[in-house]
Amino acid sequence: MIRSFIKEYAPKSIFKILKSIYDLYRRSSNPITRRVTSGFTTHYDFLGKLVIWCPGSQNWWRYPELTIKNTNLYPELLAKIQSYVDQNDTKEWEEGVSSSYGLRNPALTENLWKIFREHGSDKSTVNDYYLIYSDFIDRLKNKGPLRILEIGLGTNNPKLVSSMGPSGRPGASLRAFRDALPEARVYGADIDTDILFTEERIVTAAVDQLDLPSFDRMCESFDDQVFDIIIDDGLHAVSANMGTLIFGLSHISEGGVIVIEDISLDAIIAWRPVLNILSKDYTCGVVECKSACIGHL
Repeated sequence: MIRSFIKEYAPKSIFKILKSIYDLYRRSSNPITRRVTSGFTTHYDFLGKLVIWCPGSQNWWRYPELTIKNTNLYPELLAKIQSYVDQNDTKEWEEGVSSSYGLRNPALTENLWKIFREHGSDKSTVNDYYLIYSDFIDRLKNKGPLRILEIGLGTNNPKLVSSMGPSGRPGASLRAFRDALPEARVYGADIDTDILFTEERIVTAAVDQLDLPSFDRMCESFDDQVFDIIIDDGLHAVSANMGTLIFGLSHISEGGVIVIEDISLDAIIAWRPVLNILSKDYTCGVVECKSACIGHL
């Protein structure tokens, strides 16, 4: 059925490409790889998996641009609707730039810049996130030994989504936080179980950001259940970010901070409804950094 569909509707110039993708799907035995490639079968089947976004009209599948447009418009329209509700209770969320951070404790800022680089983390190379972390850590300095959790270790398997490539160093930022903060207890989690490890003051566990119960299973393997800094540096997809955020809201310490890394400028619109809601009870915002944005609360 799939082969006949491709032969009938796909131009011959791309038939071989589509066939190779389909063959890759059929040969896949690794559950992570299958999860990434599954669903790329037929035009109809792929769109049909976007159940809540597909128009409920006859012949909807013939017009995929409608499903795409419907999906992309949703957060913007939701933000507009939200703006009509409880306007008096909504506080403005913060919008900033990274150049205004890293000034509270220059020595800590410089040390983080150096240690992130030494361990191969992009938090002070491609990105300038070390500026933001310096201020957050300095703000929390009176809490005692910090408990830090980072979702996303950075896989170096080139076949997996979010891969850093074969030269990537999984757990680089975990080791950087540990070495920069001699008494901190550092935790990490990733969907790629092949890169999990345990070292001095570092413990890691498996998590799937698109499976909320997996966060609870992850947390059960840690000594700490509450954290002072929770970082999302995983799949970099809105729903995956939401999974970390939902977990974080019930596992963040008083005065602690939740950080969502690598939010693209195009994706900010998806965060507006979330920020509007959370700003009622939390101080939250978005910081535009060198290569992407960081969301925080």
